[in-house]
Amino acid sequence: MGRIIVSVSLVWLCLLVIGCEGRPTERTHQICLPKGQCPDIVRTAMTQPQANIEEGPSRIERGNKLYQRLCADCHGTGGEGIPAKRSRDHTDPIWQDGISDSKIRTAMLEGLGMKMPANPFLRPNDVRDLTVFIRSLRRASPPPSPYEAPQ
Repeated sequence: MGRIIVSVSLVWLCLLVIGCEGRPTERTHQICLPKGQCPDIVRTAMTQPQANIEEGPSRIERGNKLYQRLCADCHGTGGEGIPAKRSRDHTDPIWQDGISDSKIRTAMLEGLGMKMPANPFLRPNDVRDLTVFIRSLRRASPPPSPYEAPQ
């Protein structure tokens, strides 16, 4: 987890310093990270800048793969959040109803300060697929409170 945060932070910092306008390049990779330390998603973005979104697995399947690689360490494999890490529960219908897709995308790309790292290397298709997957995690209704007596 710590290695991922450091790698993502280094990529983000390098993108700012080099000024490659949000697109990682081979030069960014060589300057910023030791050989082999570049996250898979950045290598993919460098070699496949224009993925065809109509081919291959569905958006939810692609979003799930990205989520497992980039988000599951903090948000859980099912998006339920990890209480010890105080991470957001993406299955919470109250949260889902209260946040726009635009705010989800902004949080992914720009991060949330020290709570969540920025992911500026995500391609537009990746962001769209992750957003669709996060929306698919919504529970039908809130779970019953452990403090309320059943009726």
